[in-house]
Amino acid sequence: MMNDEDIFADETSDEELEWEEVHVPEEQPRNQAFELELSAPPPQANIEITLQPRAKKDESKKKSAAALQAQRVLRTTCHKIHTVALLVNARVRNRWINDELLHARLLSLTPISLQNGFAMIHKSRVPDQHKRGRLFEAAVNRLASWWSGTFFTVLPTGHIRNRTFEEVQAEIEARTSEFRSTDPDADGSERIRSPNSLMKHALMQSGSRDTSAQLFTALCRALDIPARLVVSLQSMPWRSSARKQVSSPSKKGKAPSTSPEAKGPSSASATSECEQESAATSVHTDNATGKSVKGKEKAKPVIRLRKTKSQSTSRHSTPIYTGKLYKSPDPTSTPPVFWTEVFSRADCRWFPVDPIRGIVNTRQVFDPSGPPSVVGSSKAGRIQDNRMLYVITLEEDGFGRDVTARYARNYAAQVSKAQELGAGPAGGRKEWWARVVQNITRPYRLHRDDLEDEELHNHQLTEGMPTTLAGFKNHRLYVLNRHLKRDEVVDPPTELGKFRGEPVYPRSSVKSLKTAENWMRQGRVICPGCQPMKMVKQRAVTIGRQREIELALERSQAEGRNDGEGDVMQGLYAFSQTELYKPPPIQDGKIPKNDFGNIDLYVPSMLPEGAVHIPFKGVAKIAKKLGFDYAEAVTGFEFKKRRAYPVLEGIVVAAENENAIVDAYIEAEQDAEERARAKRFDQVCKRWTRLIQGLRIRDRLQKQYASNATDENAPREHWQDTEIPEVGGDEVRRYRAGA
Repeated sequence: MMNDEDIFADETSDEELEWEEVHVPEEQPRNQAFELELSAPPPQANIEITLQPRAKKDESKKKSAAALQAQRVLRTTCHKIHTVALLVNARVRNRWINDELLHARLLSLTPISLQNGFAMIHKSRVPDQHKRGRLFEAAVNRLASWWSGTFFTVLPTGHIRNRTFEEVQAEIEARTSEFRSTDPDADGSERIRSPNSLMKHALMQSGSRDTSAQLFTALCRALDIPARLVVSLQSMPWRSSARKQVSSPSKKGKAPSTSPEAKGPSSASATSECEQESAATSVHTDNATGKSVKGKEKAKPVIRLRKTKSQSTSRHSTPIYTGKLYKSPDPTSTPPVFWTEVFSRADCRWFPVDPIRGIVNTRQVFDPSGPPSVVGSSKAGRIQDNRMLYVITLEEDGFGRDVTARYARNYAAQVSKAQELGAGPAGGRKEWWARVVQNITRPYRLHRDDLEDEELHNHQLTEGMPTTLAGFKNHRLYVLNRHLKRDEVVDPPTELGKFRGEPVYPRSSVKSLKTAENWMRQGRVICPGCQPMKMVKQRAVTIGRQREIELALERSQAEGRNDGEGDVMQGLYAFSQTELYKPPPIQDGKIPKNDFGNIDLYVPSMLPEGAVHIPFKGVAKIAKKLGFDYAEAVTGFEFKKRRAYPVLEGIVVAAENENAIVDAYIEAEQDAEERARAKRFDQVCKRWTRLIQGLRIRDRLQKQYASNATDENAPREHWQDTEIPEVGGDEVRRYRAGA
């Protein structure tokens, strides 16, 4: 326990220590914002995320394009099927008019003077060839005049007419929706079912213009005149705007004719009623008695025997056009669908005969698109129900050929292009018609076929200049500058005329141009000092070529030679500006090589002098093993995925090393074949060994387990199939007692 003295001593010692004075800063007021920042993060603004829906692709254009493509395929397919069907129908008619009984009937109806006119034209009676030709043409003219003017009467209905795709669809819908008569001739069409039907029309001396032409062809064949049946196939047009109303332009100072629709509904209805009355079959009592109505006597009522048929449901009737009334063309004054061609033995040529109009040896009158003065019928206010697209001639033996170029006015400008169906190059689109014609062409050629080919070619050469801009495109004779291809040029520029102020050049003056690289692919090089005939934009076919173009553009920009267009131009040269490429000859057995260690051998003329080409696969290894100098031959390029891959075919070596390399190659091939044969033999032996070992194992197992084999092979009886014997009451009791 401490006493008071000790405690007093401690207090005095503490007081003796020295204390240092320190400045204490005053307490500052707290900042509320700073305190909040230290305590928690400051509040941030709200983040707004706007999600906009992705813009949907416009599928309407794709759907419309797909629908148009499907419609186009449907129309072209129907056009092809209809064309083939009409051709088959013409071949059947051509076979029917060869009937001998039909020939006899027609000869019995022909005047003997006309028959003697052909019999008198003989080489023994008329030795002059030109005179025989004139006499033969005069005799045919008399025969056609007698047929059209005296013998045969052409009916206004029953002939084949051209109908559009829309009209056929409307008729099909009308047939399926409305009731049609069971009478086959109720629609006004003419049905020819056999040669007997043709004989019936010959005895009646009347029929459609198609029947008239067919019977006239049969008569010519009966008179021993080489005659061909000519048919203009009236296929259903595959273009929607194929048929347009042909109308003559109104003259100045005259008001155009007012249509029934413009006159008012009463006038239009009155006109339609008048047409129905004239079309209906009626009987007048005045006509029956032979008396005419005189003065103010009232006409007696019309008695209709049957109801007028609707024009929309008739097969061969004129389609109804709203707004204007159009008249059907007269079949006796318009170009026909069937006509005849006779062969003049004296002149060795075919010339046409129209037995309906009595026209002989005038091919310009058969095209319905010709001028009215030539065709013989006014185009104003009528429907174009005859289109010349495919003209086929059928001879007596059934073979035929295409003679469209003889009768079509604008064959090269319009008709030949209308025969091209589908998409792609012109040759591919027209290939289907060439296959159809090939099926009816005679497998062997006659001398008159060669003469006819020359005549058809001359017709195309004498064809006039096209009158439309589209007619010049791909024309065989004429060309415009706007229709030249990228690699074509007119040289020399011989101007034949002008079309709308643009010069017209002959197609023969068009030259095909190529680049220096493409000429090298054909073994030719540009002559020294020749300037390119045309400068065109260089195309980047491969990735490597595209990089070259980009580097060339960068280089031109760096040098300041860029004119701002940003295109690399290349020159095109004609064949006359090139010469045959002559590679350097071989020296000391060394083969000249290109930058890639190969040799260009696109054509045989590019082979160096003193070298030989060995086109064997794998021969390069043999030459390398023997130590001979060689170069792999590049014969072409393959383009895949925008890259050019060289085609290597064999090697090029010196001629003195050929025998050694070929002998070594043959020996190596024989050794490789022996090794392959030994390998196959080894594989066969292994397979046979495996098979024999398997059979031995199977046999050992069968012998080892032969005792169980009989028991196992015996059929086992299912427990459900076993019969349980009936147990009586005594047996049950004994069983229970025993238990």
